This record gives sequence, structure tokens and C-alpha cells, in this order.
Amino acid sequence: MTLLERYLRSEVKVMLKNNIRLLAIGDTGALPEKVRAILRDTIEKTAGNTAMTLILALNYGSHAEILGAVRTLIDEALQGKILASDVTLERFAGYLSTKGIPDPDLLIRTSGEYRLSNFLLWQMAYTEFYFT
Repeated sequence: MTLLERYLRSEVKVMLKNNIRLLAIGDTGALPEKVRAILRDTIEKTAGNTAMTLILALNYGSHAEILGAVRTLIDEALQGKILASDVTLERFAGYLSTKGIPDPDLLIRTSGEYRLSNFLLWQMAYTEFYFT
């Protein structure tokens, strides 16, 4: 976590200078409060930037992401807010942590591994893969 904290502190000026917006996906609530505060601050400072978006996957796993989306949909259905017929692919994707972010076109996997390792499983449906 110290590495993340140092990175955020040192790179916020670079992000602002280069018009880079920072986002984070994953269960950031489990991060130490000090790191969450710096992360929130950096995300807020860069929110208006438009040239590029940098997305950090922190404490992220696709299984947890998909399960969280399903639980939210079930809760909404039990509260009478939605019907089963209201659940579409697009609506479901809107409950994922990557809502509003385009699905990846290309995944370059380094390290010699030939697997996704629980990373963006829903979002990778039509992604091209390159393993090196």
C-alpha cells in the first residue's frame, strides 16, 4: 500500500499536466483509510480531465464484481423496483464497477501466463488476446 500511496502522491501533478483522469475499480473500501483518502483526492482532482483515463484495479476480482451486481439486482427486484424482464445485458453491465467504461478491445497478458486470472471476465467477451 505504501507503493500505491507514493505513486498517487507523486503522479497527480503529471496526471493534471497531461489531462489524465484517474478511476479505480474493485473493493477500495477494504484499503487502509489513508490510502483511500489519497485515492479519493486524486480521483476528484482529475475528474475533469479528458485526454486519457487511467483505471487502477485495486482489490478487484471479477467473481466478486459479478456477484455484487447480481445481489444488487436481486435486492431491487425484491423491493419491487425492477422485474425479471427488466434485466438485460446492458442493464446488468450498468451494475458492474466498469459501468460507463468501454470494454477492452485488446488484452496483452505478460508473464507467460495463459489465463485471465479473474480479471474483467464479463467485459472480455469480445476482446482480442495477446499472450507474451
